[in-house]
Amino acid sequence: MLLVKDDIYIQSIRRVMVAIDRSAAAQQCLDFAINLVQGAPDIEVQLLHISGKEQAEDAVLQEASNRLQRLGIKCKGYSRQGETGKEICACAAEANANLLLIASPDRRPSIARGLPDLDRLLGSSVSDYVRVHAPCPVLLTRSVET
Repeated sequence: MLLVKDDIYIQSIRRVMVAIDRSAAAQQCLDFAINLVQGAPDIEVQLLHISGKEQAEDAVLQEASNRLQRLGIKCKGYSRQGETGKEICACAAEANANLLLIASPDRRPSIARGLPDLDRLLGSSVSDYVRVHAPCPVLLTRSVET
């Protein structure tokens, strides 16, 4: 789902930021980003990992960066700490991202998938926060976690 706020001016896409972690949904989001930018000249993928602790070397970023470099895609990594939604939006603004990709996994049990998602209705999900506060268009990739 592509979300563009009313006050966002859509520019040519040169910097695509992807929020990643070790989840399968985030890896599928990265796969989607690779398919989106592969073969396009002058596009940089900006990888963002939000962690709960300070670390000298971010293994999640290193793995994703190595993968992009093997495919010939320019990339840059950002490692942040703090509240996930706020840090994603702040980093996207600082890095001047033109498009932000985040995974939005559906964690509800299969029997409840037909019912409304209370986190979304109440506005307490990370993707809802990012949708409202992001400084650029947001592309939500949805996957079902098993």
